[in-house]
Amino acid sequence: MQQQPLPSPSWLADPKLWIALAALVQPWVIALYKRFVLRGRLRVYEVGNIEIGFSSFGPTIGILGSLNASQRDVFVKGAEIVVVREKDQAQAGFRWFVQRPFTWKTEGVHTEVQPASAIAVKKDSSVNFSTLFTLPGFAEEHAAVAGAFTTAWNESELSKADTQDTAARLVLLSKFSEVSPTPAKLWEQMLGTFFWQPGDYTMTLSVLAEKPTPAFTKRWRFRLSADDTNLLKGNITMIVRTLAGIEADFKFAYPQYDGAKADEPRKKKA
Repeated sequence: MQQQPLPSPSWLADPKLWIALAALVQPWVIALYKRFVLRGRLRVYEVGNIEIGFSSFGPTIGILGSLNASQRDVFVKGAEIVVVREKDQAQAGFRWFVQRPFTWKTEGVHTEVQPASAIAVKKDSSVNFSTLFTLPGFAEEHAAVAGAFTTAWNESELSKADTQDTAARLVLLSKFSEVSPTPAKLWEQMLGTFFWQPGDYTMTLSVLAEKPTPAFTKRWRFRLSADDTNLLKGNITMIVRTLAGIEADFKFAYPQYDGAKADEPRKKKA
């Protein structure tokens, strides 16, 4: 005997019911869409010039600007820069290291910094940033030769002289360099791996955002002159002075941003 289907309740055919249900469910659907599906849009607006440096952190890049979010709030969890030296395609990957004050003094230099950390950018608003990017692994690469110099210097009678005058300490360090090979070895090793050569570079900034917002990239080109390179190489001597506990004055190059390309979503690797 064939079973007859049960009749549908008459209230299911009432259009007012479905309209009411749609009105009830719609806010939840919109909320879920905004939270899990809608992608934010992040734009990077650079300000001033690029800061290219070389210090105890190794090669460094400093950038100044603002982050602007649209479509939804964006949670920035990291940033990295890849630099390609165009003449030989040598590549270096920099990671954000510290955030610095967005303002500066007319006299003296700001030294207050804080570790780079996540940034929340509200929808349709901007957040200023001044970030220093460093090359991971530099300290480990030069740890052995730097440690040999520091040990030899600290054990030297010259380092124990009773004076804190910078000029006098530099004379003592110069005399130490005449009797110990460690300063020259440190200088030669850092010079041999020195990244900032004269020529053109391509710089790609990638800003990493929390899902569902994809990572964004922006690319520029910049150029370093021979004078820029020589200025930065002089910082190797400043590193030696720092390791010897002597006041140092690091120099920077400030090339212009050139050939900026619009922000583009960057697909994350699976």
